[in-house]
Amino acid sequence: MRQSPNLKDVHKLKRFEFALDKILWTRQWHKVIFSDEKKFNLDGPDGFKYYWHYVNKEEISYSKRIQGGGCIMVWVSFCSSEQLILQIFSTKMNSTSYCKMLETSLLAFTESKSNNINDVDSNLNYIFQQNNASCHRVRATKI
Repeated sequence: MRQSPNLKDVHKLKRFEFALDKILWTRQWHKVIFSDEKKFNLDGPDGFKYYWHYVNKEEISYSKRIQGGGCIMVWVSFCSSEQLILQIFSTKMNSTSYCKMLETSLLAFTESKSNNINDVDSNLNYIFQQNNASCHRVRATKI
């Protein structure tokens, strides 16, 4: 099982303060857009080198990737009312491809929502929630 570092007291406090600050949010959650991405290998899991087997049965050898097995990258964003965008990439996402994808997908969605007068959320300033992946941290993604 993969281990992760324990949260320090300062991290726990910041999470608690965030939760207290947002505990009374109702309508504000309609402004939040969440996103995440995942890379899938086409020929098996990443870094998986061992498996359990019965002692009375012979071990099975699996072939090793020589030049990679190929992968796809999936990125999705959603808000309280709907799934917004699903993007599929054939390569790992870098800061350039991430910014381009935000421009063509996410900004197009927010502009279409702001142009819809009948939409109850049309006047919202969105809050875009993303994780701390390296392509998210570049200066070009900050507004």
